[in-house]
Amino acid sequence: MDDFFSISQLDCNNTGMVYKYKKEGNVYVHTMCEGEMLYKLGFSPEDIAGKTLHELYPKELADKKLEFYHKAWNGEFVQYELNVYGVCSVASLRPMFQGNKVVEVIGSCIDITEKKRLEEDSRQNDRLREAVFTTMSEGVFILDKSGKIITLNNNIQTKMGIDNALDLEFFQDHLLEEYGIEILNEVGEVIPYTESAGFITLREGISIHNAVYGIRQNGQLLMWISVNSKAFSVGAVGEQASLVSVRDITVQKEQSLKLAEAYAFQNTLINHLGSGIVAIDQNRCVKWMNTQFHEMFQLKDKIDFYIGKNSADFNRLFLQGQITKSVLKPEGCNRYSAEIELFDKIIKCTNVQLESQQEFLGEMWKFEDITERKAMETAILHAKEEAEKANNAKSDFLSKMSHELRTPLSGVLGFAQLLEIDPSLHAEQQDFVKEILDGGRHLLNLINEVLDLSRIESGNLKATIEEVDFHEILNHCLKMVQPLAIEKNILLKKASIPHKPIMVSADPIRLKQILINLLDNAIKFNKVNGEVHISIQIEKQKLKVHVKDTGEGFAKAESCKVFVPFYRIHGTKAEGTGIGLSLVKQLVELMGGKVGVNSQPQRGSDFWFTLPLSCQQLYSMTTRGSSIAEDTTNAYGKYNVLYIEDNEANVLLMEKLLGQWLGIHLISAADGCDGIRKAKEKDIDLILLDLDLPDLNGAQVFDILKENNATKDIPVVAVSANAMPKDIQMILSKGFTNYITKPLDIHNIVSVVKGLLCSGRK
Repeated sequence: MDDFFSISQLDCNNTGMVYKYKKEGNVYVHTMCEGEMLYKLGFSPEDIAGKTLHELYPKELADKKLEFYHKAWNGEFVQYELNVYGVCSVASLRPMFQGNKVVEVIGSCIDITEKKRLEEDSRQNDRLREAVFTTMSEGVFILDKSGKIITLNNNIQTKMGIDNALDLEFFQDHLLEEYGIEILNEVGEVIPYTESAGFITLREGISIHNAVYGIRQNGQLLMWISVNSKAFSVGAVGEQASLVSVRDITVQKEQSLKLAEAYAFQNTLINHLGSGIVAIDQNRCVKWMNTQFHEMFQLKDKIDFYIGKNSADFNRLFLQGQITKSVLKPEGCNRYSAEIELFDKIIKCTNVQLESQQEFLGEMWKFEDITERKAMETAILHAKEEAEKANNAKSDFLSKMSHELRTPLSGVLGFAQLLEIDPSLHAEQQDFVKEILDGGRHLLNLINEVLDLSRIESGNLKATIEEVDFHEILNHCLKMVQPLAIEKNILLKKASIPHKPIMVSADPIRLKQILINLLDNAIKFNKVNGEVHISIQIEKQKLKVHVKDTGEGFAKAESCKVFVPFYRIHGTKAEGTGIGLSLVKQLVELMGGKVGVNSQPQRGSDFWFTLPLSCQQLYSMTTRGSSIAEDTTNAYGKYNVLYIEDNEANVLLMEKLLGQWLGIHLISAADGCDGIRKAKEKDIDLILLDLDLPDLNGAQVFDILKENNATKDIPVVAVSANAMPKDIQMILSKGFTNYITKPLDIHNIVSVVKGLLCSGRK
């Protein structure tokens, strides 16, 4: 932007430019223009003649000049300064009268650009010198030959507390004493002021660099300063003087002291570590070692003797045959370790590569005496071996006990079977025999599994999961424990079952073990004339079973301990081995459930466990007993399901099942590529993917779907005729949501699809 300035004195030797203008209507029109400055502005006389200000200049500049043109046309002599296109000038406007009327105005401009530049340079230099002197971080003052301060900047006044700089003879004995000021050398000793840098320069004419002094007032240290002084001459006669600059280094000095203290502290700390440490540089020369390293390797000379020595020199210091080296093994980034034998001790040696910005600086070696640790590890290993032997002995004992129990039981079952086929027994006696056989056969199963505890500990316990009617198994178990309950006059109470039947996913033999263990304990630890309550509830697709007694109970602190093998409740008088509840916990968790207990002393115990409901049970609860064919409400019409399948019969079945009966919008694709395309283009809620396709296999299609942002979140269910457990597990581990086997089970398909859509994104 062009600027207007205050008027400078005219240079009459510079004619610059002359022009005229007159008023035509409401505008001023230039009638002529001549002069060298005209060409500097980029115009010629022809460019100006006949033009108005707004035709020649930008609006802002034209408006400003127009003010001066008005004044001149009104009869005033006008003089002003302006900058047009980088050319500074002083302009004069003189009106020409005819009678009392202005008929023309003559203007002249003198180019003062160079003068303005010189004036501005001078002002800038003056301001720069003043700024440097007054605002520089150092304090600066001048001492004359008598020791008086003859000039100084603001910083020295602030730092030294000098108020009247030009009159105060500051460095005089009586003034220093009056102010209580003392000057200290770098080590903290008081020195005469005449021995400070500025006076040494005055006296000897030499320059002094970075002399360190302390300033103390009334016994309190004010600051540390770094002083430079240089001799020079002042005045017309060239009297000797000293230019002194003072820089406050209090922070640096304090940091230096703190670093020294920290180094001393670290040195003390490292020297008191239990490990020997030595550091070497990139030339493999020793830079530092602590006393533990010195003592560990039984070095004879003092530590300072070894600093700077090449690390290879240490090889001759080790007693021959006393050190056995092993290969360094990686132990993290730039870190390696090994174990060595030294002077009948086992030493762990750790090497750390020292780097800064990927530049190798050296190495640090740490030597740690692990003799005791190794002895402890050996003792622990020995104890573990002994424990394994004891565990094997326990397993052998259980195996022998199983054999001893099975022998008499064979006789019991054999004679009971003879009674079962005896035609002379009446109906009630036949029922008694049946109960004997049921109980004996279950006892035989329990004896066959008496080694479960050792199998659990070794991870070899297995379970065969199938759909089981929980109500049927519970009734069977209640009959088996009924005689024990009658003996103690204990009432077995079963709450009403909300759903019949209730199908769970479980191993029937293991489920019987669980229920009989819990019912047996509820009776055994109960009081005479007590009660046992069995209740069930369905929570989050799981069956939860409660077995609650009115017996002794126990403290909350024992709630977790009762599931530990061989643990016996404190103070209990009932007989037992303490393995029953441990087996219950392991068996429940093996079948995908959880187990727990709530108990209070003298108020009984409530043992509970959960098991997953079967798919058939979940489907039955969802449809509330209605058949698939009856579900014609089209409640799922808002969902889109993509079925990628090349078998037309299977596609037709799925269209009938999902499309016509459930009202789902089914989209089919005959190969993997077509399925991927439709999954990207359509708003798909669920994908049923056959694993055997003509172009791509199902796993490849799945990977492509999961790599695409538009399809990665769509649940994918595998559909295949392969029912091998290991293959199913492999597919599910890839991230498939579920797995449906062929031939297609319509109940299973409906259960899976409904479950996923109801929890889906729409």
